[in-house]
Amino acid sequence: MHVDYAISKRRRLTDCANNRRKTHDACKLSMTLVMTTCARLGGLLNRRSSKPESATMTSL
Repeated sequence: MHVDYAISKRRRLTDCANNRRKTHDACKLSMTLVMTTCARLGGLLNRRSSKPESATMTSL
């Protein structure tokens, strides 16, 4: 009984560490996605800002 408890506790700890690593990687991935999307949107907006204001409004 006690040994089973120790094993399950250790397994729970490793699961927690693995989950933390996974969520950290997912977080980093989503952050890079957000950054690239923002950069792309910024570039698009900069490109469109050379056109008249009405064209920018309709294309958005």
